[in-house]
Order: sequence, then structure tokens, then C-alpha cells
Amino acid sequence: MSVSLPRRPKRSTFARAAFTSLYDRALEAESQLVTFHTWHRRAVREMSWLPHAWRLRESLIVKLPMLYWLKPIGLTIWVFLVQPVFLFREVWKLCQARKQCSKQTIALGESVFLGTSISDMLPTVAKSVPVPDVYLSLPWRTPVQNLPDQMKVIDLAGLVHPQDIGIALARTWKATLRHCVTPKKWHLILYGYMGFRWHIVYLTLEHIAPAELWIANHYDRWAILADGIDVSRKTMVQHGQLTMQSKTEGIAVGFQPDPKLTNSWRLLHFTPNALSEFSDYVFTSPPREQVSFSPEFEVFDPRTDKPVVLVVGSPHIYSEQMEELKALRQNFDSRIELFYRPHPRADTHSIDTILQEVKATVVPLRLPQGAICVTYPSTLNHSLENLGIKPIFDFDYGFTEKVIMTRHALYKYITHRLSSKSQVQSKCAE
Repeated sequence: MSVSLPRRPKRSTFARAAFTSLYDRALEAESQLVTFHTWHRRAVREMSWLPHAWRLRESLIVKLPMLYWLKPIGLTIWVFLVQPVFLFREVWKLCQARKQCSKQTIALGESVFLGTSISDMLPTVAKSVPVPDVYLSLPWRTPVQNLPDQMKVIDLAGLVHPQDIGIALARTWKATLRHCVTPKKWHLILYGYMGFRWHIVYLTLEHIAPAELWIANHYDRWAILADGIDVSRKTMVQHGQLTMQSKTEGIAVGFQPDPKLTNSWRLLHFTPNALSEFSDYVFTSPPREQVSFSPEFEVFDPRTDKPVVLVVGSPHIYSEQMEELKALRQNFDSRIELFYRPHPRADTHSIDTILQEVKATVVPLRLPQGAICVTYPSTLNHSLENLGIKPIFDFDYGFTEKVIMTRHALYKYITHRLSSKSQVQSKCAE
């Protein structure tokens, strides 16, 4: 059951123009992100919610607009055939979620963490600063785990006014048609299916008017939304690294949105160079306040004398990582123990069968002590060695040669561990 909410005041012409600009900025940020991740052979962000058979790779999104003579045909099919299916599915799922939600309210003056990104850092953050009163869960996100006890979880679906569903749908279509008649905006049409969720979140935040808004997104459409909405205090929690080393040694490569976030933010970070990186890549000016914290992870004893291999998962490279797991099991059969840590924001339903097939134990909240870690350019790498989880084999799937070298080093190390174990057992037998 939804909450009774006051009638929305009519926007002025200036306010409507500002909102239109904000929405276009949000889609432009997604367009830039896709192009950036394509360069690193990453899948399109936020595509994991689509039905498995409909998941589109970045090649379709990026290459289709490059074929100029196909633009009118391709975009027409997208606008009048593909996007309506996506939007119908979104409306239907939201309506179903509203039916399942009990009546919920957010008190005036409460602070809110917008659950558009991962939340596994919050228990650690709670030791440094007071955390928000409410975790605003989104119906299309994986259910949250490991939140601080003092935070209450409220589903956004229970706060959505029925009127807002129609408003969000109308605004999404209106923006798509506006982009259709502006050739310079054609590249944004392919991202119109994201608009419904964006508008629903924006409308809901306008209704509840939180005293403070927390977010863990750095520069995507959700960060743009938080930057533009009228909330007096805003806090950004670092959840990932902003730069990675390119093939040219010593050169850091990071995504630079245009334009950057403009409003005054407080930054909670855990990497040593985060302040300079956020100033360079995210904000137009340094954050008004910064607080440093150290991520903490629970470690457990796997209770085995076999070499333990921990694969740190990411939804952007599921297919590559599943192949790695299959190859590890095929090459070393039962002589090793495999563990898989899924990404906190990812849904693993699509890979459960493969994980069972390779007999990999899923460890979402804990890490096995003394494991050989197979990871990717991730912020988790900063904490693994301190926990005794080493060595770390960093698979950067953007560069094929580097992956081959890393895989060779990994197999060589596991073979060495196995041979050392055999020698010890032989001596004990003598």
C-alpha cells in the first residue's frame, strides 16, 4: 500500500528547463560511461536487470549510432518497438512491488541513503561517522545485506504515489521524442529505457524531502540526480577506485564526466589518493568536508589443507570469470578448493549453475584466510594483503596479453603449492 502524499505544485518555466537539462546530463553521463567501459571491454552498466536473452553488449549501443545511414531505421525500431517493451515491463514490475509493500513512511528531517549502489561499506563507515536513518531500497536491486543495526530499510516502491507512475512514464516518452527531433541528441535515445526508474526515484525524493542524502555512485545518472535535487546536505561514499593503470607504465586512466558534479558534497573515502582523484574526476571543486575510513572484512578459516583459490566477482566480466573457474577446475580438479565472492550489487542467479558445476563455494560476506586471490582492478585489493589473503593475481580483461601472463603466473604458483605439499607429505611418510 502506498503512502498518501500531497499534490505536486506546478513547475515554473525555469524549473522545467533546469530539470530537462538535469535529465539530459544524466543520460549523457551514461553515454560517456558506456564509451569508456567499451574501451576496457566492459559490459554496459545496469544491464543485469534485463531478461537474460535481452542483455545487450556495449557493441550494439556504441556501434549502431556510428552507422549513419542506419540511424533513422535503427532508432525508429528502438523507440517504437524495443523501448515500449522495456517500459511496460518496468511499470508492471513496479506495480507488483507496490502491492507487496506494506504502508511505510519517512519522518520529516530523516537522512536517507539511496540504494542505487553497493552498501557493504556502511558498517565500517558507521564506526567513523553517524550513518543515515533510512536505507532506501530499490525494488530492482538485490536485497541488501550487512547494514548497520541502527538503519531501517524502506522499499521505495511503498513510497511511490500512483500519480507518479504516470508522470514518470510521460516524462520519459516526452524526453525520447524531444531527442528524436534533435540530431545532436540522437545518441541519448538508446538510453531512454533508463528514464522511467530515474524519474520515479527523483519524484519520490522530492516527496520525502530528506534532511541529508547519501549516495555511493560517483558519476553516473544517479550521481547526477543527487547533484541536481534540492537537498541541503549531500554525502558521497567511495565504493570503488576511480583510476586504473594503463599499458603505459605509470599513467593512470580514469573516467572524466562532462560536466562534473557541481554542488557541495561531503566525501567519505578509503584510498590514500581519493581526495585528489575525486577533485580531478568527479567534482568541479574540492569536497566541503572529507572523512577517511578503512574497509573491514570478516575472515574465516576454510579448514582444508588444499590450496584455496578465491575469485572476486564482477557482473561486468561474468563470462570471463566463469571460464576462469571452469579452467581452474579442469586443470587442478579436486586438488584445490574454489571460493567465489560475488559483487555486492550483483545478482548471481544467472551463474548459479556454473558455480555448482565447478563446485565453487559462494562467500558473499566473508573471505577465506590464506587464499590465492584471483581478482580484477578492484578496491578490494587494497585490503586483501592486510588480511593475509595473498598473493593477488589481478586479471585486467581489457588487455589480452596481460591476462595470458597473469593466468600463467597463477597456474605456476598453484602448481608450486601443490608440489610443495606433496614433498612435505612424502617426508612425513618417511
